[in-house]
Amino acid sequence: MNREVEAFECLACAVVGTDACPSADQINLGLRVAQRGYGFVGVCNDSNAILEAKTKGTVSAFPLLRAKSLDDAAPLGDGLDDVIRALPNDGDGLADTRDALRRAVAMQPFADGSPLMWDAALGAQIATARRDATR
Repeated sequence: MNREVEAFECLACAVVGTDACPSADQINLGLRVAQRGYGFVGVCNDSNAILEAKTKGTVSAFPLLRAKSLDDAAPLGDGLDDVIRALPNDGDGLADTRDALRRAVAMQPFADGSPLMWDAALGAQIATARRDATR
């Protein structure tokens, strides 16, 4: 099996949360890959947060899972090094729980009481979180 297929299978295992396949660090394709293979831009939330921070100066995505340990890597010089390093690293622990709550609430797609919310108990928890975030 070639290394690209092995890497893809490893990342697929990471997405579904199984340890039945080698870790990205074992396959690594010649790179030191942190955070279960997500690398320098984290997950989709992280890459969206990078663009938001660079263009708007705000961050509203949660969770951001780019590993803090990647900050020790040499700068890429692509104009995003400082933006990326300034983002929260939620996967390494919540440094600012109020900000994490604010961002988690901002990620919710439905307004309180929306008929589109499929779970009333979850909707009530999100409504409580929204109130807590504004206090």
